[in-house]
Amino acid sequence: MSGIDGQPAPDPLKAVCTRLAQVAERIAETARDGARVHDQLVGRLPGAAEHAARQRRLAAAEEAAAVAYRNLEVPPDAVRRAIVECRGRPDGAPPDAWRPTTGRPGSDLR
Repeated sequence: MSGIDGQPAPDPLKAVCTRLAQVAERIAETARDGARVHDQLVGRLPGAAEHAARQRRLAAAEEAAAVAYRNLEVPPDAVRRAIVECRGRPDGAPPDAWRPTTGRPGSDLR
């Protein structure tokens, strides 16, 4: 099938995976920036060193996810777990207490 300009029509899976990779790369960049900021606050802000380390782990996991998406693959379980653990819960509770779902009763993404 060809597009309007005679070129091959875009592959929907590739388009989605490319977008997911771009988002993961931007999250990784933001996490690296956050780590640098918290590194500068060590000694002045309690927990800054730990926060910086967590942000670096998040950046590494997001970068690994981006590579998987660019290869049209789902990121490995360990990468997905690391992302959830590094991001934490929106309400500040420990990450272990958070179980993201699809929104359907009884569904679980882990």
